[in-house]
Amino acid sequence: MTEMGLPAMPVQGKFSKEFALMASCSWLVPEYLEPEQRKYITEACSTPVDWDSYTKLAQRHGVTVIAYKVLKQYADVVPDSALKVLQQSNSNSRRHALFQTAELVKLLGIFVGRGIEAIPLKGVYLAHQLYSDFAVRTSGDLDILVRPDNVETAEQILESNGYVCEIAGSSLTILQKRYLRTHIHHYVFVHSESGLHVELHWSLGSWSEQQMEILWENITIQTWHNLQIPTFSYEYLLLVLCDHGAKHEWQCLKWLSDVAPLFESKDNINWDNVLTLARQLDLERVLAHSALMVHWVYGISLPDLLQKLILKDNQVSGLCESSIAALMMDGKAILEAGKNARSLRLAWRTKKLRPSMSYLTAFRSTFVSPCDWDLVKLPPFLFWLYYPLRPLLWFYRHYLK
Repeated sequence: MTEMGLPAMPVQGKFSKEFALMASCSWLVPEYLEPEQRKYITEACSTPVDWDSYTKLAQRHGVTVIAYKVLKQYADVVPDSALKVLQQSNSNSRRHALFQTAELVKLLGIFVGRGIEAIPLKGVYLAHQLYSDFAVRTSGDLDILVRPDNVETAEQILESNGYVCEIAGSSLTILQKRYLRTHIHHYVFVHSESGLHVELHWSLGSWSEQQMEILWENITIQTWHNLQIPTFSYEYLLLVLCDHGAKHEWQCLKWLSDVAPLFESKDNINWDNVLTLARQLDLERVLAHSALMVHWVYGISLPDLLQKLILKDNQVSGLCESSIAALMMDGKAILEAGKNARSLRLAWRTKKLRPSMSYLTAFRSTFVSPCDWDLVKLPPFLFWLYYPLRPLLWFYRHYLK
């Protein structure tokens, strides 16, 4: 690898001491980087640290379990009060992850029994893939990807196991289901007793049918808890994770820490293959953006191929600057920003990340919202009215109601 003069992080994006320390403890570094990490943490803790701010940052970014796993080795320089906060969060997260794992294994076993290919996304299975520890990363729900033809059967399985579809708060009409299947990419189910959330995906955001087919044609089979389940190779996994994080402006460090081990990998990733796949899937800018973010936040040296990819696209640096700003926002600011036409902002960002995508494809998820169906209940023959009513109903929900 040679240093090609990658763009530097702007001065206004410089991290506070607490954020930088939290970032250094947000992933499990490979053995050869441990001395460097040890030196940084020891030096950082030798001067005053606002540990209350640190623990709040770790909670906001979903990295308390990894932070505790790293910092408990430095009990001589980290105060007991901070370690106790992280330890409690670690215990709670591990209990929840154990419950999620048991439920995911149960559901995947049912899907396998019914002949349905179901890929676990993110969550506890990703923690197992990256670190062989199901509880090392926190997750709020279970994400499962099935083929479009299997969605209805998967819905029935979830409903027969106590889950209720959250969309529209009631049973959907044929037209509503048809709209959702072509304009969004997942349903949210909530268990009626435990409250556990399951997201049932049949696509990955704005991925086309052809791109999803490429993904399905290249799955590998892994054994997990005595189940043979389909999953992604490391090359595909990297691109899927980059697409998810980039779409959401990398506003949660947990997502960036998921891809850091993959960008650093020297054995499991063939970068020529990754670049070829990125071209096929229209993810070249997403990959370049994600690589520069990892370089800025973790200081990871990038392969020459990725450096060239970054340098040839003059949009990448600007995308990273906005992501750094989102990464440093507090939880309240994120919630407030989410009220301000969030779906439109996400659609516009998707279009910037995938320049070859049509505007119609990028913005199709914003045309009609299931919230509109609860607010104004129209008969099926008037479903078309939801399109012109959309701006008025959005304004009513956000500014009048």
